[in-house]
Amino acid sequence: MRNRLILALLLLVCAALPAQAERKTSPHLTLETLLAGARVGPPEIHGNLAVFPVTVPKPSALADHLNLDAALNRQALKLTEVSESGSVNRVLVENTGKVPVFIMAGEILAGAKQDRVLQDDLWLPALSGPVEVACYCVERGRWSYTGDREFKSRPVAGNLAVRQSARTNNSQMAVWSAVAETQARVGFGDSTALGETFEAPAVRRRIEGYIQALGDLPKRHPQASGFVVAVGSRILAADLFGGRTDAVALWPKLLPSYALEAAQAESQKAGVDREAAARFLREAASMKTTTRATPGEGTLFSLEGRGRVGSALLLGRALVHAEVFPRSEESMPPQPLVPIQRQYDR
Repeated sequence: MRNRLILALLLLVCAALPAQAERKTSPHLTLETLLAGARVGPPEIHGNLAVFPVTVPKPSALADHLNLDAALNRQALKLTEVSESGSVNRVLVENTGKVPVFIMAGEILAGAKQDRVLQDDLWLPALSGPVEVACYCVERGRWSYTGDREFKSRPVAGNLAVRQSARTNNSQMAVWSAVAETQARVGFGDSTALGETFEAPAVRRRIEGYIQALGDLPKRHPQASGFVVAVGSRILAADLFGGRTDAVALWPKLLPSYALEAAQAESQKAGVDREAAARFLREAASMKTTTRATPGEGTLFSLEGRGRVGSALLLGRALVHAEVFPRSEESMPPQPLVPIQRQYDR
């Protein structure tokens, strides 16, 4: 009897071990560990903008891949409208190369019928075939080809107010409003295209000092693969990458987007300390996670809670990218996207 009882207990323990191992290595727990274990360094400051370099734990190495610009330069990536008539909230993406491609949500795709940003980070496998991907328009009004029928990459990412609005509201109208508000604050009225805002001489003069002062930040922090961004006394965002290569490659796009927020703020002095930046990430680690579908590979999470909202993409146990924003008190409640067959501003 005793031997049978011992055997039964052993069988129960052995049956539980795989489930425990699965829980310990689940993407959710890996993401929580990554956020909680991120190490925040001392800030680099210019005027009212403070950027805290972040060293992100690497429980698993990220697979070799190309970013958006590298893939386009190799002619290994096709970005087009989904059809001749197109659809505002969908684009067609195809990786024709033999290496996966990572496209960060917020990178501006210029051209075709109107400029877009992807709704979510995308990890596109090699030789993917054509894939429809959800996006937002960041150029209200135009709906016609003005040149190349394929999208190109602008050298900037969407500013934090636009990215935060997209993540918080899940609404095309809210994204357009955020673009319009940004352009109004910096006095740019020549175009509705968000990307062209950065190119305006008056705007460029306002952000150039930030870019010159902080342009080599990744070089000065060789272990950093992420950033916490604060303007004045407010933390505005965190961008964390699993691979330093992506952090370095995307920094020239991210810095102008951070600088544009600083240029709009009245505060003349940075007022966030290192502990506050570290606490921002620690609290992000306890946010509620919801798994979402992705047309690419990996596990895509929505993050929400503690007055914050964000998203993260993991490939196995390796982080690709995570973004976290404070939820604006003035932001609209989340709304579902309009069905893709409906068109805007034709």
